[in-house]
Amino acid sequence: MENSNPVPLQRILKLQYGDPSKFEDLFERKDISKKFYQEFNRQKIALGNSIHGITNPEDKKLYAQILLDRLIFLFFLQSKNLLNENPRYFAEKYREYSQKKNAFYETFLKELFFNALCRKERENTTLEIVGKSIPYLNGGLFLKHELEEKYPKIQVANETFAEIFRFFESWNWNVNERSETDEDSIDPYILGYIFENTLVDNKSGGVYYTPASLSEFLTDETIEGHLFTNLKSASGPYKDTLEFIEKATEKELFFFYETLRTITICDPACGSGQFLVQALHSLSFYHSRFVQRIQKEGWEELKTYVQKDYSIEKDPTYGIRRHIAAKNLYGVDILPEAAEITKLRLFLAMVEGIGNASETLEPLPNIDFHIRSGNSLTGFLFLPEDFFKALSATRAKGKKNSAEERILDFGDAESKMLKKDKLVTLYTNEPSPEEALKLRKEIREIDLELQNVLNQRLEQKMSEWKVRPKKKIDFIDEKKDLKAKEILNRFVLKTEEIKPFHHGMEFSTILHPSNPNLPGFDIVLMNPPWDVLQPDSKEYFEKHIKDVRGFDKNVAKIKIPDILKSNPSLKQAWIQFNLEISSYSDLINKSNFFPNSKGGKINLYKLFLERGWNLLKEGGSLGIVIPAGLYSDLGSKDLRKMLFQEGKIHFLYGFENRKQLFENVDSRFKFILLSATKQTDSPASSVPAAFMLHTESDLHSVHENNRKKQESTLEVSKSDPSADRRFLDLPIELITRLSPDSLSLMEFKSDTDIHIVEKMAKFPRLGEELEGTWNVKLSSEFNMTTDSYLFFTQEVLKKKGAQYDPETMIWKNGKEEWWPLYEGRMVTQYDHRAASYVSGSQRSAVWNYLNFPKLSNVNPHYWIIPQEKNKVGYKIYICDVTGSSNKRTGLATVVKRNESSGNSLAIIDTDNLQINLLLTGLINSFSLDFYVRLRIPGNHYNQAVIFDLPTPRYLNEDSKLQKEKHTQGSQQYFAFRNDLIQTTARLVGTTPAFDELLQEVFGPKANHKTHGVTDPAQRQILKNQIDAMVAKIYGLEEAELKHILSTFPLVEEEIKEGVLEEWRKLK
Repeated sequence: MENSNPVPLQRILKLQYGDPSKFEDLFERKDISKKFYQEFNRQKIALGNSIHGITNPEDKKLYAQILLDRLIFLFFLQSKNLLNENPRYFAEKYREYSQKKNAFYETFLKELFFNALCRKERENTTLEIVGKSIPYLNGGLFLKHELEEKYPKIQVANETFAEIFRFFESWNWNVNERSETDEDSIDPYILGYIFENTLVDNKSGGVYYTPASLSEFLTDETIEGHLFTNLKSASGPYKDTLEFIEKATEKELFFFYETLRTITICDPACGSGQFLVQALHSLSFYHSRFVQRIQKEGWEELKTYVQKDYSIEKDPTYGIRRHIAAKNLYGVDILPEAAEITKLRLFLAMVEGIGNASETLEPLPNIDFHIRSGNSLTGFLFLPEDFFKALSATRAKGKKNSAEERILDFGDAESKMLKKDKLVTLYTNEPSPEEALKLRKEIREIDLELQNVLNQRLEQKMSEWKVRPKKKIDFIDEKKDLKAKEILNRFVLKTEEIKPFHHGMEFSTILHPSNPNLPGFDIVLMNPPWDVLQPDSKEYFEKHIKDVRGFDKNVAKIKIPDILKSNPSLKQAWIQFNLEISSYSDLINKSNFFPNSKGGKINLYKLFLERGWNLLKEGGSLGIVIPAGLYSDLGSKDLRKMLFQEGKIHFLYGFENRKQLFENVDSRFKFILLSATKQTDSPASSVPAAFMLHTESDLHSVHENNRKKQESTLEVSKSDPSADRRFLDLPIELITRLSPDSLSLMEFKSDTDIHIVEKMAKFPRLGEELEGTWNVKLSSEFNMTTDSYLFFTQEVLKKKGAQYDPETMIWKNGKEEWWPLYEGRMVTQYDHRAASYVSGSQRSAVWNYLNFPKLSNVNPHYWIIPQEKNKVGYKIYICDVTGSSNKRTGLATVVKRNESSGNSLAIIDTDNLQINLLLTGLINSFSLDFYVRLRIPGNHYNQAVIFDLPTPRYLNEDSKLQKEKHTQGSQQYFAFRNDLIQTTARLVGTTPAFDELLQEVFGPKANHKTHGVTDPAQRQILKNQIDAMVAKIYGLEEAELKHILSTFPLVEEEIKEGVLEEWRKLK
């Protein structure tokens, strides 16, 4: 019987008070994992190289994975003495069968796999070879794989296995997930880490291994929430599912068991199967407690009902897990290796529940048709009934079908799918390998027939949607390269290139419209890829071109075309890769598959979220690990709207990766754990949330407050000094009011945050179009990638004979001029010349940061031919690349309109210098910076953030706007408006270029020497005064201003005290 506490709880109970570091490392054994992974990867490559008889390289790589999966599984059985009761079974068999060339694989392993492990009755010749005490496993793992049928003459060298066994035997093998044995112990959890990293090596960027503590939490809580929701009709005030199992009546438990035994869980991006394995453990725990209750009460009728699924005599753990794997779990991954690894991990999780006697091991189920390979994003989700019925009338009348009609004609597809469903059920539990192979062949024939018709239908739809690739490909000049142009012109996206997975056909028992229950899964769990669907040249070429990641744009533009010219096959592959990616993107945008994820860059996580949501039945639950852009990016608005209008969010917990929960991911990167239920008829009115979490202990702390809220004890917790104030229940009405255009969530960390923001939000949003007052225009100028051909470096300009003026930073050669191109790192508060370029490029570039008073000249990295050199007036630069955990987030200044900038600077203009100065002071203030830090998505001060800034928009005290709207704060605004404008002007106007600006503000005699302030101490006093005035304009009390200042931990205390001192001086 399983331990009454799940694994995480068992470990938590062992923690000692006052040692938080133990909690941080509770589940991680990454040192062991990395050590094992490095050698495992080497062995896998060597095995692939030693396989003969397979011609296709991808098939060979997959078969190497299949062989290793089988051996790994058997090494765990060997550790339990289940292979001939011999803990060194493989070492001894290798000595016996390695004398003859290739004999270990040909004579021993094939006999063990196909005639022993998957057969109950063995021939004497088999027993002589493998031994008499070998368990009967059955299971797809030891049936002949389709590759073994496709390539019947596979051979593998003996010596390869000798190396593998030497490596395996240097470790202790423990089948228990997350064992706590010696440091050289390998368990299924470590294998999961290893397998996931193996898969990451085979995929593009954006695929990251989910920390086990997070996947366990998300899986357990999503399953618990779903089960408990389905108990609402039960009598009694039960606080959770476990209490229900312990206290419910026999009749209520009949109802509960039907829900538990038929639950369906899918991971459409399953990777190594981490979420599915955890789901198996979680469901197994509830089954075990349920069985304990039956045995305690002696309920024979319920016992008889349960034993139709598994025996509850002795220890039922293996039977329970076998039932779950065969009936409840489904997964898809684009890599065939991932599907094989997921099946292996599920098999290992099943045998974890057996003892050390082979007679207790029932045959494993065949789960090949539950764990599949394909692209979850490109196939048909549901198959509409008219696909099967549309042509019945035509056929009845004996009319000939057109070519288009034949594509649409599924014939008797519905009956074939029903037949397939019955065959899959038989196949799952078929004990005979011969019969299983026959069933599998028949199922595959039906699958292929239906898949071909669906693929043709999809290609026809792609033609209707006019799916096309982009014609522009980096490093390819299609105008001069006629062969490249020919490839571009004739390319048409085919289904074999996107590997569509048609859920409605593959999982027809769950999703087919004839399903008597609501179509869809009960639960979807996943951590989908986080990357953008676009070509990444450095990632693509790093396997082919040495040091390519160190190339800057200009070097890449020269070197890569030369390399492609000398390597035609690489060039053709690069062209094909780009055409497939851009066509795939076009398919996403033009199809009706993802109505809530279109527009802008195509983030795969958004597509997977929408697909996962659509895979759910009404009342189904989603658990997902996903980037924080979901709650903040403008491009995710429709997904947020979908969740708000169609569901109930149980929790949205935001993390910053400062503690490296995700390895190899930037420490500033933010991600979330989201759990939600699909309930279109009764969507929720709030979002339970917490933000800026960093550790598992943070997670459990805020979730405890969420749990108390669910139990209606939140008022008690508010008065509890130990309660975690970071947990907040955010009304959707508040979210909509603060961000009506984008529905973005702000990262509130306390009720005080909400109170202050609501006070500030009484002013109009900056992006709100208002009559009778000023409005803003937002823009950006040169794209640092696509416009880079317009940029000139200092070296290039010197070669042209141009002369440099350090005061104006302009190069001249006769009538030709090149003006500085400003970049984000050059801008800080009230200064656009805060950094000088030294050397290098992109992220490796070296810059010298300059403080006032400036004793050296500023050099930009690039210059550009001025586009609008005669344009007059001023605009605002805001540094786009920033973050909520930086020392300061808002970095803005005023510059002349004729200056040029890269896309790392956002540009605001109001056509009014005084308003531009006013806005600059507001944006640089602690008050508005506090607001932005709660709102900013990731590392960009983007359009959505700028448009949501609450800003006083009055023209004068008698304006219509002042009288009719947002009157609160207007008195303070007009009291400080002029001082705020003038103080900002004194901070900005420190060079001759700003003399005209100073004259416009202070009068004709003003200039940078008389009014500009360069002394650092005096500049800080002026900044403090601006902060004090802005706080007064927003109506903030001293305690509220102190709270705001406390959220800037990197700012010096004397600056904070200086702001408060200036605030106290003001009336």
